[in-house]
Amino acid sequence: VAASPTTVTANGVATTPVTVTVEDANGNLIPNAAVTLSSTGSGDHFGAATGTTNAQGVFTTTLSSTSAQASDTITATEGGAQETTTVAFTAGTTASAAKSSLAASPTTETANGVASTTVTATVEDANGNLLPNAAVNRSSAGTAAKSVAAPQTTRPQRVCNPPLPRSPP
Repeated sequence: VAASPTTVTANGVATTPVTVTVEDANGNLIPNAAVTLSSTGSGDHFGAATGTTNAQGVFTTTLSSTSAQASDTITATEGGAQETTTVAFTAGTTASAAKSSLAASPTTETANGVASTTVTATVEDANGNLLPNAAVNRSSAGTAAKSVAAPQTTRPQRVCNPPLPRSPP
């Protein structure tokens, strides 16, 4: 079993072809062999998860996913034989305002120039996949609020949360 490309955007639209070639112990191609595909990933969708090989002993379908995952194992089963390959599904490149979030902790703080609030930005694509290295620019509409950090990028946990200190009144 083979997939190419092996890295695909996890948007439910982008696909990778999955090709299964069935041979006997002597390397002869087997036409009309039943093939079943499965995967370990969530959000995966095969164009066809079952089928039979063509006259050249090949079964081809597609695979897409809406869930970002570093290593999704694809298993092809033909009779008593199994083969595996892996595909990586990566988050999209566009942040979704509907899926992303911004949270402050604590939500109220004394304006004394010492206390601070941690603001956490969680950046996700349209499918809810966390986006690594997303640019996060912060600003405040409050007259006493100030931000001491320059624009940030999300860390490996895909969040940005430097503290936001308050100026004295």
